[in-house]
Amino acid sequence: MKRGNFESNSAMRGNLWLDFSRAPKRPRRHLCLDIKGPEVEDEMEPITYLKKQEWYHGSISRADAENLLRLMKKGSFLVRCSEKLKRQYLLSLKSSRGVMHVKIVQLANGKYVIKQQAQTFDSIPQLIQYFSTHILNIHEMNVYLSHPVIEKLL
Repeated sequence: MKRGNFESNSAMRGNLWLDFSRAPKRPRRHLCLDIKGPEVEDEMEPITYLKKQEWYHGSISRADAENLLRLMKKGSFLVRCSEKLKRQYLLSLKSSRGVMHVKIVQLANGKYVIKQQAQTFDSIPQLIQYFSTHILNIHEMNVYLSHPVIEKLL
């Protein structure tokens, strides 16, 4: 039973188009499913790109983040949404003093910065990448973001 035509176009970068023009009484004529996804961050909405990061945990609570990080090594980290403010993100990390939560602030120009740091970044993934190879100095402690807590494995 054939309900629509299947069409794959490699010029469409891995998109699969289904033509439902012959299907009975459907308001939508075409459906595009992105199979591969964009190859680079610049082609994606920032929030979509962030959600694809293995260390991004979404809307977990402060207590849940602390429980995940409590037994981890120094330098373990995850990024999560603020429980109180929409579109506000926090970097939760394990330091030599225990678990810390640091605000990631989006400036008026759209750049991201960790509170009390000078460097600005175009995206949160760029910020994380930078501090995985550069020292993050928070409250007179030096930490590398060296061990991502991977959300999918939990």
